[in-house]
Amino acid sequence: YIDGPAGVCLYRGYPVQELCEKAEALECAHLLLTGELPDMEQRFRFEAEIKKHMLVHEKIKAMYKNFTINAHPMAIMVAVVGGLSSIFSELDPTD
Repeated sequence: YIDGPAGVCLYRGYPVQELCEKAEALECAHLLLTGELPDMEQRFRFEAEIKKHMLVHEKIKAMYKNFTINAHPMAIMVAVVGGLSSIFSELDPTD
């Protein structure tokens, strides 16, 4: 909710400025996914679940080595996201 003249900017009832200043990134990610800030137990479970999936595949690391130092970041991102589909194609339900 945004009310510019009143200086109000809320996301799901939480002041955005307060979220920026006080909430951690994973707390905000939980808020975006579930609509609620996590309590301590939910936070620890969510962080553990995220950390299980944080490893970077060696093929992804190798992709980054092929770009020149002055390559545009968006070009790199597009190429790597496209490459992800070939590495993790076993997750595609249409195959």
